[in-house]
Amino acid sequence: MAELELYGNANEPPFPYEAIANSLSWVPKYIDQLTPRRGRNLYHARLYDILINVLLVFARARTSALFANREIPIARSFVRRLNSLLASFPNASHHSLEIIERSHTTFFIVCKNSPRFIWKYPLSHREVGLNLDFVAAGHFGVETKAISARIFEVTGGNHISIFNEAVYLEYCDMPKVRDFCERQTALFNLTMVRLKLPYQFSLHWWNSKDTSEEVARVMASDQPPSTDWWEANYLFIKELPYDAAFCEKDSPFQEYWRALRLLYEFVLSLHPSLDFIRPVEYSQELEDLFRTGHHSMRS
Repeated sequence: MAELELYGNANEPPFPYEAIANSLSWVPKYIDQLTPRRGRNLYHARLYDILINVLLVFARARTSALFANREIPIARSFVRRLNSLLASFPNASHHSLEIIERSHTTFFIVCKNSPRFIWKYPLSHREVGLNLDFVAAGHFGVETKAISARIFEVTGGNHISIFNEAVYLEYCDMPKVRDFCERQTALFNLTMVRLKLPYQFSLHWWNSKDTSEEVARVMASDQPPSTDWWEANYLFIKELPYDAAFCEKDSPFQEYWRALRLLYEFVLSLHPSLDFIRPVEYSQELEDLFRTGHHSMRS
């Protein structure tokens, strides 16, 4: 749990991962039925983000998560099912979830007995960050000298952002920041393994100007990059406009470098700048094109 792995608090009752795992086999189908077009539909991608974060808070891998109020009906339904499951196991109800509306626009999902969540109202930006397990709580927005820690869920041919934090470089000890974020990502992955769920997470660092320029430079070259560069940046060669993926960390990128460059150039032709306004949903044909590329690079 986050209390122990991230904060060294060994006083919380342990979560019954092994006991409850076999009772969660319905979850992947439940999420898939609610978000079948998450690779090309912005609402489905956002809903997927919420459902995965509900799971992380449920399993105590996150202190809490914060979302817009328009998503409350789906969140409440999922929370009720998970809480009902906890109630069927001895002493597991300590970990029951609660939805806390903190304004007319947002709500938190949190363990009702969390020793870390700040329950008072109103909250400062720093207190919101503490509730969300931000390593640099209080850093808000993205400035020139900031970097974003982004955790993506990367299974099923989609790369969907489920955690995003801005860190101001001049105010941080970056080795400590990176260590915390790496341990956080490892905890997310271990949690899903213990729950016997298929979801996997990958941490990436984004500096909007520097990263964009670096990706553009590398993708303009006939020579493929190093393996280290690929593993750090593969998600960003299609940062917009899709969550559907045409490559993965383990793709044989050197062998398929020409095809990857063509797909990258195709994406750029659809959104020549970051000011591009995305439609709510892209076509099935465009998603199929990405799927074809993704499948070819896995064969």
